[in-house]
Amino acid sequence: MQQRALRLAGVWVPPGGKWSLAYGAYSAFVMLSVVTFLASQLSAMLHFWGDILSVTTNACVTFTFGMAIFKFIVFLKMRPLTNKLIEELDTCLERYGRIYAQEKATIFGGCALRGRRVFQWQLCLALSVYAVWEVLPLLQIRTCSSTECRVQSGFPALVWYPFSFTETPLYQVVYIVVSTGLFYGCFVSNTLVGVFCSLMINVSGHVRFLNVMARNMGYVEKCGKGDNCHSCRYASTSTDTEKEMRRRLKECVRYHNDIASGRACHCPHHHHQNVVDCRLIERLSALVGPILLGEFLADVITVSVSAFVTTTVSERLQVSAYSCDWTGGSPRFLRELRIFQCRTGRPLLLTASKFYTITRETFLLLINASYSYFALLNQLNSE
Repeated sequence: MQQRALRLAGVWVPPGGKWSLAYGAYSAFVMLSVVTFLASQLSAMLHFWGDILSVTTNACVTFTFGMAIFKFIVFLKMRPLTNKLIEELDTCLERYGRIYAQEKATIFGGCALRGRRVFQWQLCLALSVYAVWEVLPLLQIRTCSSTECRVQSGFPALVWYPFSFTETPLYQVVYIVVSTGLFYGCFVSNTLVGVFCSLMINVSGHVRFLNVMARNMGYVEKCGKGDNCHSCRYASTSTDTEKEMRRRLKECVRYHNDIASGRACHCPHHHHQNVVDCRLIERLSALVGPILLGEFLADVITVSVSAFVTTTVSERLQVSAYSCDWTGGSPRFLRELRIFQCRTGRPLLLTASKFYTITRETFLLLINASYSYFALLNQLNSE
């Protein structure tokens, strides 16, 4: 299922060389669609530069879809690493813990089920967001009678083009172009995140299975009478039992080395065989590290911008009330208006679980913190 979704996203070439050229053209079309949508967002940002709400919303969407392009490029570049990681996961699954077939089936069966569910939820999220963004403009455009209204509410996102794009038939063409870029941006971003989550769940399954093997190193037999059965435990005077325990310990060491270590493990009793270097965790870190960093920055900026837009709208309430035609009002109306003005002077503020208040100042603090985290991670990575 994950591979089929990756093919639809344009980042997983189907088997067989005869499809490579056609699929390459399709991948270019996917990338061009997202880039075109991103260009329309940048154009709208420049056009509505004086409107802080429109600019911040466009900045949020631009950054999110820019991250989709980044994920697309990173995954294409790291496709060989992905293939190698999947091969090593399968190799470890076949090589280790053959005497624990039942436990292995339970653990990795559960991992497969959780991976599918996480991936399905990611796809449902992407398709739900896309459906909402598509349906709302179609409902709102019926009530629009001006060009400004069609620009603000007639498209899945706020866009701007240097021609009369709100008039038929250009409106339909632009709507299709924007919808296509929006679909592939949401689909690529959420599909890759779902795939990476599935890979992390699978790697965590290997760690869990290694724990099972480590807990059972001292049990040389499985009699089915429970962990308290003394006949299932090893006898310290038995030479065969001692060899079996040491064999299981060596298997756990090699398994742990394959999962966590970055150095080749040379077994002293098997001089002809070295375990493959560049282990699972390091491959997974190299693969998902840039994506996780981008997701962190995208989430911080998205939440901050959304809170900023909400608080900015609330701060405009006092000005909006003063801008009404109050000069012709009665003395009673004017007294009540002054009371309302006093109430609106206390802005509506969002709080992050009562830890801090989200204002313009905290928005800037979050942006500074995001850059600080980026600089720290970049320094750690370089070291």
